[in-house]
Amino acid sequence: MGREIRDTLRLKVTKDFKYNKYSCTATEEDMESDRSDLVQINPLCNTRFDKAGRFKSTYGSKSGIDTTINVAVPNIANPPPQSSDFKWDGPVQVSARTTISTGDVSYKHVIESFIPMKDHTYFGNYTLSYKGQTVTRMTINAEGYFEKISIF
Repeated sequence: MGREIRDTLRLKVTKDFKYNKYSCTATEEDMESDRSDLVQINPLCNTRFDKAGRFKSTYGSKSGIDTTINVAVPNIANPPPQSSDFKWDGPVQVSARTTISTGDVSYKHVIESFIPMKDHTYFGNYTLSYKGQTVTRMTINAEGYFEKISIF
């Protein structure tokens, strides 16, 4: 031995991104190293909806000037996404305040948006996109409004 060899190792992640820490052990015929260094792998992945996360796809709400819906969307991305690149499209043009928090691992995030419900025209189906690519969809229905029924 007496010499150090450095090689590049390429790993293909085939299922989930559950852990990003690995150890590497050198082996040679009839010998295994007594030293193992912890290696952290930081795989890049495009922003996408996290199916394993908690997500509410249908909301009920009243409308009014100060009324907002707080929507939390679980997301996987590395590097972390930029909140300014998220956009909600719905029945009306909305300017939703969006923040991003990182979960228990560096590539899991929660996209939290506050969608205004100023009047009845804001109810309906909404699509969240990131840089033009659809992330998920959700619906906001009117709540607490009753039609007057006439009985003859």
